[in-house]
Amino acid sequence: LAVFNDQSFLNTLDRKDIINGLFEILKMGLIKNKKLFNLIEKYYKNFLDRKFNQNTNQIIYLSVLSMMKELEPNLYEHNLKRSVDFGHTFSTFIEESSSYEVGHGEAVGIDMLISSRISYKRGVFPKKDFLRASNLISSIGFPKKYEFTSIKLLHSALDLVRNHRAGNLNLVLPSKIGSCIFTDKCTLEELSEAVTFYNSCL
Repeated sequence: LAVFNDQSFLNTLDRKDIINGLFEILKMGLIKNKKLFNLIEKYYKNFLDRKFNQNTNQIIYLSVLSMMKELEPNLYEHNLKRSVDFGHTFSTFIEESSSYEVGHGEAVGIDMLISSRISYKRGVFPKKDFLRASNLISSIGFPKKYEFTSIKLLHSALDLVRNHRAGNLNLVLPSKIGSCIFTDKCTLEELSEAVTFYNSCL
């Protein structure tokens, strides 16, 4: 019947939980709402420092509104090309292989960084936008350092993703801040390069 978003509840969370939630908010800004991205870029430290105010409230509101606009027309997921799956292609493998020591939002952040790098290297994501996105993800930070032990296993795990998406990968790639495209291809080589980039951001 209703959902209550009261910022006072955020004070009950530790920093790791705040980061996990912030990555999910950033997901919406990167692929759906440029204004939201700009606000996160300007005020993300308020979340990390628990300085909740009108700016953080606007960020939460816009992220929820963006999510609702995306999900409402596709409530029963008849269309499996969902932009809100950005950050949710490699993240399942990351969570499981870390025995869930890496939180869901953290895994989404790592996924977004990898996906953004793939998009940039393909010439889809402009350099200026890619640098803004990757710098913001890195600045928010990862509470748990995750080390990829096998790129081949990560690449093989994409078959499981396809099983949940009617045989298609539907990998979401940012095309500019606030917009995205879908692709069904992801080579081992470009995934390896993207993971190398991720490691350089730690």
